[in-house]
Amino acid sequence: MGRKIVFALIGTLIGLGVLEGGARVIERSLAPSSEESLAPGWQTRFFSELFDWHEPDPALLWRFKADLDNPLIKTNHDHFIGDELRPKAPGVFRIVVLGDSSPVGLGLRSRKETFAALLPLELRSSLGEDLPIEVLNAAVSGYSSEQIRRLVELRGDDLDPDAVVLYCGNNDASVSGPVSDNRLLEMQRLVGLRRAASHLSLYRVLRSMLAKDDRSESDSALVVRVSPERFEENVRTIAAFCASRDCRLYVCEPPVPLLWPAGLQFRIFRHVTDEDGEILLPERMREVLQRNIHYCLSPARFRVLYGEGDRITRAVWASAPSDTLPAEEYRAGVRRRLEAQPGDAVGWNNLGVSYWSAGVFDSAALCLETARGVFVDLHGGDSSVEVNAAGSPILFNRGIVALSAGPDSLTTHIGSSSSAYIWLDSALQADYYSLRIKRGYVERLQRLATLPNVRVIDLPAIFATSGGEALFVDHCHPTARGHQLIARALGREIASDFNAAEAN
Repeated sequence: MGRKIVFALIGTLIGLGVLEGGARVIERSLAPSSEESLAPGWQTRFFSELFDWHEPDPALLWRFKADLDNPLIKTNHDHFIGDELRPKAPGVFRIVVLGDSSPVGLGLRSRKETFAALLPLELRSSLGEDLPIEVLNAAVSGYSSEQIRRLVELRGDDLDPDAVVLYCGNNDASVSGPVSDNRLLEMQRLVGLRRAASHLSLYRVLRSMLAKDDRSESDSALVVRVSPERFEENVRTIAAFCASRDCRLYVCEPPVPLLWPAGLQFRIFRHVTDEDGEILLPERMREVLQRNIHYCLSPARFRVLYGEGDRITRAVWASAPSDTLPAEEYRAGVRRRLEAQPGDAVGWNNLGVSYWSAGVFDSAALCLETARGVFVDLHGGDSSVEVNAAGSPILFNRGIVALSAGPDSLTTHIGSSSSAYIWLDSALQADYYSLRIKRGYVERLQRLATLPNVRVIDLPAIFATSGGEALFVDHCHPTARGHQLIARALGREIASDFNAAEAN
Protein backbone atom coordinates (compact mmCIF):
# COMPACT_ATOMS: atom_id res chain seq x y z
CA MET A 1 0.00 0.00 0.00
CA GLY A 2 2.80 2.38 0.94
CA ARG A 3 4.65 1.64 -2.30
CA LYS A 4 1.53 2.45 -4.32
CA ILE A 5 1.25 5.81 -2.59
CA VAL A 6 4.92 6.55 -3.26
CA PHE A 7 4.57 5.60 -6.93
CA ALA A 8 1.41 7.69 -7.20
CA LEU A 9 3.22 10.71 -5.75
CA ILE A 10 6.17 10.19 -8.09
CA GLY A 11 3.77 9.91 -11.04
CA THR A 12 1.99 13.08 -9.98
CA LEU A 13 5.26 14.99 -9.65
CA ILE A 14 6.44 13.74 -13.04
CA GLY A 15 3.09 14.80 -14.57
CA LEU A 16 3.32 18.23 -13.03
CA GLY A 17 6.90 18.53 -14.24
CA VAL A 18 5.82 17.68 -17.77
CA LEU A 19 2.98 20.22 -17.57
CA GLU A 20 5.33 22.88 -16.20
CA GLY A 21 7.83 22.17 -18.96
CA GLY A 22 5.12 22.35 -21.58
CA ALA A 23 3.82 25.56 -20.05
CA ARG A 24 7.27 27.12 -20.29
CA VAL A 25 7.37 26.28 -24.01
CA ILE A 26 3.88 27.75 -24.51
CA GLU A 27 4.76 30.83 -22.48
CA ARG A 28 7.76 31.57 -24.71
CA SER A 29 5.46 31.52 -27.74
CA LEU A 30 2.96 33.93 -26.21
CA ALA A 31 3.22 37.69 -26.08
CA PRO A 32 4.55 38.96 -22.76
CA SER A 33 1.84 38.57 -20.19
CA SER A 34 0.36 41.62 -18.53
CA GLU A 35 0.48 42.49 -14.87
CA GLU A 36 -2.27 41.28 -12.58
CA SER A 37 -5.41 41.80 -14.65
CA LEU A 38 -7.08 43.94 -12.02
CA ALA A 39 -4.67 46.86 -11.60
CA PRO A 40 -4.26 47.99 -7.98
CA GLY A 41 -5.15 51.61 -8.76
CA TRP A 42 -2.75 54.48 -9.15
CA GLN A 43 -3.18 55.77 -5.59
CA THR A 44 -2.33 52.36 -4.15
CA ARG A 45 0.80 52.22 -6.28
CA PHE A 46 1.73 55.80 -5.37
CA PHE A 47 1.36 55.39 -1.62
CA SER A 48 2.84 51.90 -1.38
CA GLU A 49 5.77 52.37 -3.80
CA LEU A 50 6.60 56.06 -4.28
CA PHE A 51 5.68 57.98 -1.12
CA ASP A 52 8.72 57.69 1.16
CA TRP A 53 6.67 57.53 4.37
CA HIS A 54 4.65 54.50 3.32
CA GLU A 55 5.10 50.82 2.56
CA PRO A 56 2.83 48.07 1.20
CA ASP A 57 0.52 46.32 3.63
CA PRO A 58 -1.25 43.07 2.63
CA ALA A 59 -4.32 43.81 4.75
CA LEU A 60 -4.67 47.58 4.26
CA LEU A 61 -2.98 48.22 0.87
CA TRP A 62 -0.41 50.51 2.52
CA ARG A 63 0.61 51.84 5.93
CA PHE A 64 3.18 54.16 7.45
CA LYS A 65 6.68 52.82 7.81
CA ALA A 66 7.73 52.12 11.39
CA ASP A 67 10.07 54.41 13.32
CA LEU A 68 9.81 57.48 11.07
CA ASP A 69 11.01 60.69 12.68
CA ASN A 70 10.83 64.02 10.83
CA PRO A 71 9.35 67.44 11.65
CA LEU A 72 5.86 66.42 10.50
CA ILE A 73 5.57 62.77 11.40
CA LYS A 74 6.94 60.36 13.99
CA THR A 75 5.82 56.72 14.01
CA ASN A 76 6.33 53.84 16.42
CA HIS A 77 7.02 50.11 15.97
CA ASP A 78 3.30 49.53 15.36
CA HIS A 79 3.35 51.93 12.37
CA PHE A 80 1.10 54.44 14.17
CA ILE A 81 1.86 58.11 14.72
CA GLY A 82 3.34 58.92 18.13
CA ASP A 83 5.19 57.09 20.88
CA GLU A 84 5.12 53.34 21.38
CA LEU A 85 1.69 51.82 21.85
CA ARG A 86 1.37 50.44 25.37
CA PRO A 87 -1.54 49.04 27.37
CA LYS A 88 -3.72 51.85 28.66
CA ALA A 89 -2.96 52.73 32.25
CA PRO A 90 -5.83 52.79 34.79
CA GLY A 91 -7.72 56.08 34.79
CA VAL A 92 -6.35 57.26 31.44
CA PHE A 93 -8.89 58.72 28.99
CA ARG A 94 -7.67 57.60 25.57
CA ILE A 95 -8.90 59.25 22.36
CA VAL A 96 -8.11 57.46 19.10
CA VAL A 97 -8.00 59.58 15.93
CA LEU A 98 -8.79 57.72 12.69
CA GLY A 99 -8.56 59.29 9.28
CA ASP A 100 -6.53 60.40 6.30
CA SER A 101 -3.81 62.96 5.61
CA SER A 102 -5.70 65.86 7.20
CA PRO A 103 -5.41 64.56 10.79
CA VAL A 104 -1.87 63.45 9.90
CA GLY A 105 -1.16 67.14 9.30
CA LEU A 106 -0.11 67.17 5.64
CA GLY A 107 0.70 70.74 4.63
CA LEU A 108 1.71 71.88 8.12
CA ARG A 109 5.22 72.76 9.26
CA SER A 110 5.18 70.67 12.42
CA ARG A 111 3.29 67.72 13.89
CA LYS A 112 2.69 69.90 16.96
CA GLU A 113 0.21 71.94 14.88
CA THR A 114 -2.20 69.04 14.17
CA PHE A 115 -5.57 68.97 15.89
CA ALA A 116 -4.63 65.58 17.35
CA ALA A 117 -1.67 67.22 19.12
CA LEU A 118 -3.74 70.24 20.22
CA LEU A 119 -6.73 68.27 21.48
CA PRO A 120 -5.25 67.32 24.90
CA LEU A 121 -4.54 71.00 25.58
CA GLU A 122 -8.14 71.92 24.75
CA LEU A 123 -9.52 69.17 26.97
CA ARG A 124 -7.27 69.95 29.93
CA SER A 125 -8.37 73.58 29.82
CA SER A 126 -11.98 72.37 30.10
CA LEU A 127 -11.67 69.29 32.29
CA GLY A 128 -8.71 70.18 34.46
CA GLU A 129 -5.00 69.51 34.37
CA ASP A 130 -5.28 66.41 36.57
CA LEU A 131 -7.20 64.29 34.05
CA PRO A 132 -4.74 61.92 32.31
CA ILE A 133 -5.59 62.32 28.60
CA GLU A 134 -3.92 60.34 25.84
CA VAL A 135 -4.47 60.91 22.11
CA LEU A 136 -3.41 58.13 19.78
CA ASN A 137 -3.26 59.29 16.16
CA ALA A 138 -3.94 56.26 13.93
CA ALA A 139 -4.61 58.31 10.78
CA VAL A 140 -2.73 57.40 7.58
CA SER A 141 -2.21 59.54 4.48
CA GLY A 142 -4.43 58.51 1.59
CA TYR A 143 -6.77 56.30 3.61
CA SER A 144 -10.40 55.90 2.63
CA SER A 145 -13.20 54.82 4.95
CA GLU A 146 -12.72 51.29 3.59
CA GLN A 147 -9.16 51.10 4.88
CA ILE A 148 -10.11 52.73 8.19
CA ARG A 149 -12.88 50.19 8.68
CA ARG A 150 -10.44 47.33 8.07
CA LEU A 151 -7.95 48.92 10.45
CA VAL A 152 -10.61 49.04 13.17
CA GLU A 153 -11.57 45.42 12.52
CA LEU A 154 -7.93 44.33 12.74
CA ARG A 155 -6.52 46.58 15.46
CA GLY A 156 -9.46 48.28 17.18
CA ASP A 157 -9.22 46.24 20.37
CA ASP A 158 -5.47 46.91 20.60
CA LEU A 159 -6.15 50.66 20.39
CA ASP A 160 -8.51 50.39 23.39
CA PRO A 161 -10.30 53.76 22.94
CA ASP A 162 -12.55 55.69 25.33
CA ALA A 163 -13.52 58.01 22.48
CA VAL A 164 -12.90 57.89 18.73
CA VAL A 165 -12.51 60.81 16.32
CA LEU A 166 -13.09 60.07 12.62
CA TYR A 167 -12.01 62.43 9.82
CA CYS A 168 -12.36 60.99 6.31
CA GLY A 169 -14.29 61.20 3.04
CA ASN A 170 -12.05 63.23 0.74
CA ASN A 171 -10.22 60.16 -0.56
CA ASP A 172 -13.42 58.11 -0.84
CA ALA A 173 -14.81 60.52 -3.44
CA SER A 174 -11.76 60.35 -5.72
CA VAL A 175 -10.75 58.02 -8.55
CA SER A 176 -7.86 55.58 -8.41
CA GLY A 177 -8.80 53.22 -11.25
CA PRO A 178 -11.55 50.88 -12.46
CA VAL A 179 -11.69 48.95 -9.17
CA SER A 180 -13.09 50.09 -5.81
CA ASP A 181 -11.13 49.95 -2.57
CA ASN A 182 -13.44 47.21 -1.30
CA ARG A 183 -12.59 45.00 -4.28
CA LEU A 184 -8.88 45.72 -3.96
CA LEU A 185 -8.89 44.73 -0.30
CA GLU A 186 -10.75 41.53 -1.10
CA MET A 187 -8.09 40.73 -3.70
CA GLN A 188 -5.36 41.26 -1.10
CA ARG A 189 -6.52 38.21 0.86
CA LEU A 190 -5.01 35.90 -1.75
CA VAL A 191 -2.02 38.03 -2.67
CA GLY A 192 0.52 35.79 -0.88
CA LEU A 193 -0.71 32.63 -2.60
CA ARG A 194 -0.80 34.35 -5.99
CA ARG A 195 2.71 35.70 -5.50
CA ALA A 196 4.06 32.22 -4.72
CA ALA A 197 2.18 30.61 -7.61
CA SER A 198 3.35 33.28 -10.04
CA HIS A 199 6.79 31.61 -10.11
CA LEU A 200 5.22 28.68 -11.98
CA SER A 201 4.84 28.95 -15.73
CA LEU A 202 1.83 26.64 -15.55
CA TYR A 203 0.04 29.15 -13.29
CA ARG A 204 1.00 32.09 -15.52
CA VAL A 205 -0.24 30.36 -18.68
CA LEU A 206 -3.53 29.31 -17.09
CA ARG A 207 -4.00 32.82 -15.68
CA SER A 208 -3.36 34.30 -19.12
CA MET A 209 -5.91 31.93 -20.67
CA LEU A 210 -8.56 32.61 -18.03
CA ALA A 211 -8.01 36.37 -17.55
CA LYS A 212 -10.14 37.52 -20.47
CA ASP A 213 -13.09 38.57 -18.34
CA ASP A 214 -10.89 40.30 -15.78
CA ARG A 215 -9.08 42.28 -18.47
CA SER A 216 -12.41 43.51 -19.78
CA GLU A 217 -13.12 44.80 -16.27
CA SER A 218 -9.78 46.62 -16.14
CA ASP A 219 -10.79 48.37 -19.39
CA SER A 220 -14.14 49.41 -17.93
CA ALA A 221 -15.17 52.82 -16.64
CA LEU A 222 -13.37 54.41 -13.72
CA VAL A 223 -15.07 54.28 -10.34
CA VAL A 224 -14.72 56.20 -7.10
CA ARG A 225 -12.64 54.50 -4.44
CA VAL A 226 -15.64 54.16 -2.13
CA SER A 227 -19.25 54.77 -3.16
CA PRO A 228 -21.47 56.95 -0.94
CA GLU A 229 -23.49 53.88 0.04
CA ARG A 230 -20.40 51.92 1.03
CA PHE A 231 -19.03 55.00 2.80
CA GLU A 232 -22.07 55.11 5.07
CA GLU A 233 -21.82 51.37 5.71
CA ASN A 234 -18.16 51.73 6.68
CA VAL A 235 -18.82 54.58 9.11
CA ARG A 236 -21.76 52.70 10.62
CA THR A 237 -19.46 49.70 11.17
CA ILE A 238 -16.96 51.95 12.97
CA ALA A 239 -19.83 53.40 15.02
CA ALA A 240 -20.96 49.88 15.95
CA PHE A 241 -17.44 49.05 17.13
CA CYS A 242 -17.49 52.15 19.34
CA ALA A 243 -20.92 51.23 20.69
CA SER A 244 -19.64 47.76 21.59
CA ARG A 245 -17.00 49.45 23.74
CA ASP A 246 -19.43 52.01 25.19
CA CYS A 247 -17.48 54.94 23.70
CA ARG A 248 -18.58 57.82 21.51
CA LEU A 249 -17.65 58.38 17.91
CA TYR A 250 -17.00 62.00 16.91
CA VAL A 251 -17.34 62.26 13.15
CA CYS A 252 -15.80 65.33 11.55
CA GLU A 253 -17.62 66.55 8.46
CA PRO A 254 -14.61 67.56 6.34
CA PRO A 255 -14.58 71.17 5.14
CA VAL A 256 -13.39 71.71 1.57
CA PRO A 257 -12.51 74.83 -0.44
CA LEU A 258 -14.59 75.98 -3.40
CA LEU A 259 -11.85 78.09 -4.96
CA TRP A 260 -9.52 75.18 -5.64
CA PRO A 261 -9.32 74.60 -9.44
CA ALA A 262 -11.53 71.64 -10.31
CA GLY A 263 -10.06 68.76 -12.29
CA LEU A 264 -6.47 69.97 -11.94
CA GLN A 265 -5.09 68.32 -8.77
CA PHE A 266 -3.95 65.04 -10.36
CA ARG A 267 -2.48 66.68 -13.49
CA ILE A 268 0.99 66.84 -11.87
CA PHE A 269 0.96 63.01 -11.71
CA ARG A 270 0.13 62.43 -15.40
CA HIS A 271 3.73 61.50 -16.32
CA VAL A 272 4.78 59.89 -13.00
CA THR A 273 6.01 56.32 -13.39
CA ASP A 274 6.57 53.48 -10.97
CA GLU A 275 9.82 51.62 -10.35
CA ASP A 276 9.31 49.64 -13.56
CA GLY A 277 8.81 52.76 -15.66
CA GLU A 278 5.05 52.26 -16.05
CA ILE A 279 2.84 55.37 -15.91
CA LEU A 280 0.72 55.41 -12.76
CA LEU A 281 -2.47 57.07 -13.96
CA PRO A 282 -5.03 55.07 -15.96
CA GLU A 283 -5.20 56.00 -19.62
CA ARG A 284 -8.74 57.36 -19.27
CA MET A 285 -7.55 59.84 -16.66
CA ARG A 286 -4.50 60.87 -18.67
CA GLU A 287 -6.67 61.63 -21.71
CA VAL A 288 -8.60 64.19 -19.66
CA LEU A 289 -5.68 65.61 -17.71
CA GLN A 290 -3.52 66.12 -20.80
CA ARG A 291 -6.05 68.39 -22.52
CA ASN A 292 -5.00 71.95 -23.29
CA ILE A 293 -7.81 73.37 -21.16
CA HIS A 294 -7.14 76.77 -19.54
CA TYR A 295 -8.16 77.97 -16.07
CA CYS A 296 -9.17 81.29 -14.53
CA LEU A 297 -6.31 81.32 -12.01
CA SER A 298 -5.41 84.61 -10.38
CA PRO A 299 -1.95 85.22 -8.90
CA ALA A 300 -3.53 87.81 -6.62
CA ARG A 301 -6.08 85.27 -5.33
CA PHE A 302 -3.32 82.70 -4.85
CA ARG A 303 -1.41 85.14 -2.63
CA VAL A 304 -4.54 85.93 -0.60
CA LEU A 305 -5.28 82.23 -0.04
CA TYR A 306 -1.86 80.62 0.22
CA GLY A 307 0.80 83.32 0.49
CA GLU A 308 3.85 81.74 -1.12
CA GLY A 309 2.19 78.33 -0.97
CA ASP A 310 4.02 75.05 -0.50
CA ARG A 311 5.86 73.26 -3.29
CA ILE A 312 2.98 70.99 -4.30
CA THR A 313 0.38 73.77 -4.24
CA ARG A 314 2.53 75.92 -6.51
CA ALA A 315 3.17 72.96 -8.81
CA VAL A 316 -0.55 72.20 -9.18
CA TRP A 317 -1.43 75.78 -10.12
CA ALA A 318 1.55 76.02 -12.45
CA SER A 319 0.50 72.81 -14.23
CA ALA A 320 -2.55 74.50 -15.76
CA PRO A 321 -1.98 75.00 -19.53
CA SER A 322 -1.63 78.55 -20.83
CA ASP A 323 -0.76 80.39 -24.04
CA THR A 324 2.15 82.80 -24.54
CA LEU A 325 0.75 84.63 -27.59
CA PRO A 326 -0.43 88.27 -27.24
CA ALA A 327 -4.05 88.21 -26.02
CA GLU A 328 -5.67 89.66 -29.15
CA GLU A 329 -3.66 87.42 -31.45
CA TYR A 330 -4.53 84.38 -29.34
CA ARG A 331 -8.26 85.15 -29.29
CA ALA A 332 -8.32 85.75 -33.04
CA GLY A 333 -6.72 82.36 -33.63
CA VAL A 334 -9.19 80.59 -31.30
CA ARG A 335 -12.17 82.27 -32.98
CA ARG A 336 -10.95 81.09 -36.40
CA ARG A 337 -10.66 77.52 -35.12
CA LEU A 338 -14.12 77.69 -33.57
CA GLU A 339 -15.62 78.84 -36.86
CA ALA A 340 -14.33 75.62 -38.36
CA GLN A 341 -15.08 73.48 -35.25
CA PRO A 342 -17.96 75.06 -33.29
CA GLY A 343 -18.30 71.85 -31.24
CA ASP A 344 -14.92 72.34 -29.54
CA ALA A 345 -15.84 72.80 -25.87
CA VAL A 346 -12.19 73.27 -24.82
CA GLY A 347 -11.79 76.02 -27.43
CA TRP A 348 -14.84 77.90 -26.16
CA ASN A 349 -13.56 77.49 -22.59
CA ASN A 350 -10.12 78.84 -23.47
CA LEU A 351 -11.63 81.81 -25.30
CA GLY A 352 -13.69 82.57 -22.20
CA VAL A 353 -10.62 82.37 -19.97
CA SER A 354 -8.81 84.79 -22.27
CA TYR A 355 -11.67 87.31 -22.02
CA TRP A 356 -11.66 86.87 -18.22
CA SER A 357 -7.93 87.67 -18.14
CA ALA A 358 -8.70 90.89 -20.01
CA GLY A 359 -11.49 91.79 -17.57
CA VAL A 360 -14.24 91.40 -20.21
CA PHE A 361 -16.49 89.37 -17.95
CA ASP A 362 -19.69 89.42 -20.05
CA SER A 363 -17.90 87.92 -23.06
CA ALA A 364 -16.11 85.46 -20.79
CA ALA A 365 -19.42 84.28 -19.28
CA LEU A 366 -21.00 83.91 -22.72
CA CYS A 367 -18.10 81.82 -24.04
CA LEU A 368 -18.10 79.59 -20.97
CA GLU A 369 -21.86 79.07 -21.16
CA THR A 370 -21.37 78.04 -24.79
CA ALA A 371 -18.56 75.69 -23.74
CA ARG A 372 -20.82 74.09 -21.16
CA GLY A 373 -23.66 73.68 -23.65
CA VAL A 374 -21.36 72.14 -26.26
CA PHE A 375 -19.91 69.76 -23.66
CA VAL A 376 -23.36 68.62 -22.50
CA ASP A 377 -24.54 68.12 -26.08
CA LEU A 378 -21.46 66.07 -26.87
CA HIS A 379 -21.82 63.71 -23.91
CA GLY A 380 -25.60 63.52 -23.72
CA GLY A 381 -26.81 61.86 -20.54
CA ASP A 382 -23.46 60.31 -19.66
CA SER A 383 -22.93 60.86 -15.92
CA SER A 384 -19.78 58.78 -15.52
CA VAL A 385 -16.99 60.07 -13.32
CA GLU A 386 -14.77 60.58 -16.37
CA VAL A 387 -17.33 62.85 -18.04
CA ASN A 388 -18.15 64.76 -14.86
CA ALA A 389 -14.46 65.31 -14.12
CA ALA A 390 -13.78 66.39 -17.71
CA GLY A 391 -16.49 69.05 -17.49
CA SER A 392 -15.60 70.36 -14.04
CA PRO A 393 -12.99 72.94 -15.21
CA ILE A 394 -15.63 74.72 -17.30
CA LEU A 395 -17.91 74.96 -14.25
CA PHE A 396 -15.03 76.22 -12.13
CA ASN A 397 -14.11 78.91 -14.68
CA ARG A 398 -17.73 80.03 -14.91
CA GLY A 399 -17.80 80.44 -11.14
CA ILE A 400 -14.60 82.46 -11.08
CA VAL A 401 -15.99 84.77 -13.78
CA ALA A 402 -19.12 85.34 -11.67
CA LEU A 403 -16.94 86.00 -8.62
CA SER A 404 -14.65 88.36 -10.52
CA ALA A 405 -17.59 90.41 -11.76
CA GLY A 406 -18.74 91.03 -8.17
CA PRO A 407 -17.73 93.80 -5.78
CA ASP A 408 -15.11 91.71 -3.94
CA SER A 409 -13.36 89.42 -6.38
CA LEU A 410 -10.71 88.37 -3.85
CA THR A 411 -13.11 87.32 -1.11
CA THR A 412 -12.23 84.22 0.91
CA HIS A 413 -15.83 83.48 1.86
CA ILE A 414 -18.46 82.78 -0.78
CA GLY A 415 -22.09 83.04 0.30
CA SER A 416 -24.27 80.10 -0.70
CA SER A 417 -26.84 82.42 -2.31
CA SER A 418 -24.42 83.88 -4.87
CA SER A 419 -24.24 82.72 -8.48
CA ALA A 420 -20.51 82.15 -8.04
CA TYR A 421 -21.24 79.64 -5.27
CA ILE A 422 -23.66 77.70 -7.46
CA TRP A 423 -21.12 77.32 -10.25
CA LEU A 424 -18.17 76.58 -7.97
CA ASP A 425 -20.14 74.07 -5.92
CA SER A 426 -21.23 72.35 -9.14
CA ALA A 427 -17.58 72.17 -10.16
CA LEU A 428 -16.67 70.60 -6.81
CA GLN A 429 -19.43 67.97 -7.08
CA ALA A 430 -18.19 67.01 -10.57
CA ASP A 431 -14.49 67.00 -9.67
CA TYR A 432 -13.38 63.42 -9.07
CA TYR A 433 -9.76 64.19 -10.00
CA SER A 434 -8.94 65.87 -6.71
CA LEU A 435 -9.56 64.93 -3.08
CA ARG A 436 -12.71 66.73 -1.98
CA ILE A 437 -15.74 65.11 -0.36
CA LYS A 438 -19.01 65.35 -2.30
CA ARG A 439 -22.57 66.11 -1.24
CA GLY A 440 -23.75 62.50 -1.39
CA TYR A 441 -21.15 61.51 1.21
CA VAL A 442 -21.89 64.50 3.45
CA GLU A 443 -25.62 63.73 3.47
CA ARG A 444 -24.89 60.18 4.60
CA LEU A 445 -22.58 61.44 7.31
CA GLN A 446 -25.26 63.76 8.62
CA ARG A 447 -27.75 60.89 8.84
CA LEU A 448 -25.45 59.16 11.32
CA ALA A 449 -26.07 61.93 13.86
CA THR A 450 -29.23 60.03 14.83
CA LEU A 451 -27.16 57.20 16.30
CA PRO A 452 -27.02 57.50 20.10
CA ASN A 453 -23.23 57.24 20.37
CA VAL A 454 -22.33 59.46 17.38
CA ARG A 455 -21.63 63.18 17.28
CA VAL A 456 -21.22 64.85 13.87
CA ILE A 457 -19.04 67.98 14.00
CA ASP A 458 -20.12 70.57 11.39
CA LEU A 459 -16.66 71.83 10.46
CA PRO A 460 -17.77 73.52 7.19
CA ALA A 461 -20.01 75.87 9.19
CA ILE A 462 -17.17 76.65 11.61
CA PHE A 463 -14.73 77.31 8.77
CA ALA A 464 -17.23 79.48 6.89
CA THR A 465 -17.48 81.94 9.79
CA SER A 466 -13.81 81.87 10.78
CA GLY A 467 -11.79 82.47 7.64
CA GLY A 468 -13.40 80.53 4.83
CA GLU A 469 -11.16 79.59 1.93
CA ALA A 470 -8.06 81.00 3.62
CA LEU A 471 -8.16 78.11 6.14
CA PHE A 472 -6.91 75.60 3.56
CA VAL A 473 -3.38 74.77 2.53
CA ASP A 474 -4.59 73.31 -0.76
CA HIS A 475 -7.50 71.23 -2.13
CA CYS A 476 -8.49 69.75 1.26
CA HIS A 477 -5.87 70.13 4.01
CA PRO A 478 -6.55 72.70 6.77
CA THR A 479 -3.98 75.30 7.79
CA ALA A 480 -2.57 75.48 11.30
CA ARG A 481 -5.39 77.89 12.14
CA GLY A 482 -7.87 75.38 10.73
CA HIS A 483 -6.44 72.64 12.95
CA GLN A 484 -6.85 74.93 15.96
CA LEU A 485 -10.53 75.39 15.12
CA ILE A 486 -11.01 71.63 14.73
CA ALA A 487 -9.32 70.93 18.07
CA ARG A 488 -11.49 73.55 19.75
CA ALA A 489 -14.72 72.13 18.30
CA LEU A 490 -13.80 68.58 19.25
CA GLY A 491 -12.69 69.69 22.70
CA ARG A 492 -16.09 71.31 23.38
CA GLU A 493 -18.03 68.22 22.30
CA ILE A 494 -15.85 65.68 24.10
CA ALA A 495 -15.68 67.74 27.31
CA SER A 496 -19.45 68.18 27.32
CA ASP A 497 -20.06 64.43 26.94
CA PHE A 498 -17.39 63.62 29.52
CA ASN A 499 -18.96 65.95 32.09
CA ALA A 500 -22.44 64.56 31.38
CA ALA A 501 -21.16 61.01 31.87
CA GLU A 502 -19.44 61.96 35.13
CA ALA A 503 -22.64 63.62 36.39
CA ASN A 504 -24.58 60.43 35.78
